[in-house]
Amino acid sequence: MTLKLYEVYGYEPYNDLMSQLLKYNERILTFFCGTLDLSGKSWCNDCTKALPVIESYTKNVASSNNTSTCHYVFVNIDKEEWKNQNSKFRTEKNLKLSRIPTLIWWENASEKCRLTEEQCLRTELIFSYFQFE
Repeated sequence: MTLKLYEVYGYEPYNDLMSQLLKYNERILTFFCGTLDLSGKSWCNDCTKALPVIESYTKNVASSNNTSTCHYVFVNIDKEEWKNQNSKFRTEKNLKLSRIPTLIWWENASEKCRLTEEQCLRTELIFSYFQFE
């Protein structure tokens, strides 16, 4: 599978990128995570724990024999923005995040599956829900 990687910081860059990607009607995985420091750790402990699991999954997707394309968007959310209850990450009608980390699979411009917090730590759950055929 062709896996195209993107990394954005904050809501506006995320929204701009998704506006473009959703036009293609291809699979999109979005991983919402607290921003990482230089050592690769997030201010969000659950995000730090989930990151290796998500990275393992994306490597598996990239090495699959499927000939389609999947876009992987890593979305950094800073602590101040996340703590703001009026953040667009929390209020935008097609997103409405309530927890991070969150992994969302989009297909044909619609959300197909969503995993949050401790679910993002369970490799078997990720692989069972996010199968690409």
